[in-house]
Amino acid sequence: MLWIGYSLIAPPIGHSWYLIPGTYFLLLLCLASWGLVLEERRLGPLPAVAVALSLATMFLLPSRLREHSDRWQGSNFTRGRTGVYRTLGRWIGDKGLGDATVLMREPGYFAYFADNPMVDGAGLVTKGIYFHGPVERQTAPEEIVERHRPGLIVSPPRYWPGLPLDSYVPLYHPVPIRTLYVRKSLFADRFAQLVADWLSQDALTGRSR
Repeated sequence: MLWIGYSLIAPPIGHSWYLIPGTYFLLLLCLASWGLVLEERRLGPLPAVAVALSLATMFLLPSRLREHSDRWQGSNFTRGRTGVYRTLGRWIGDKGLGDATVLMREPGYFAYFADNPMVDGAGLVTKGIYFHGPVERQTAPEEIVERHRPGLIVSPPRYWPGLPLDSYVPLYHPVPIRTLYVRKSLFADRFAQLVADWLSQDALTGRSR
């Protein structure tokens, strides 16, 4: 029941793989209905409907999933996301930031290339963060940052309204629409020479940060 429930309330059904849990539910329904067939020694309406739906789903869903996968894997949008996450994960490790907690909304593919502790801004793998549902129940970005105090924040491809960045500085842009932010205290600790260079340049030009 949890599987079929997730199929119904999950994010946009345009992601065809969200239908897979519903397929498992239909197969379980078929098994339960088969017990009725053996007990009553006849094919009643429930077993017949369950079998028909299961056969139709098993026939149509694989081709739908294959078409969906080919379309997504070959899209510039998907390649841009996976490529950026791979670049970011490796870059963070190369710069000695592998112990810093990272806040982002899509940690899965990124976490494959980075060993950082993760905070999922969408709440899928981080307890206590609510991304979907009524507005009053959703967790505000300010609350997420205050509670978890991430050392690094990866901005989503679209604007993240309410994300507090006063204590962070932009550190790396793998592509124009993606920014890696670092907490100022962590930046001063790990990039002391770079901070000194920036301060000396500011002193020479009369600017202040």
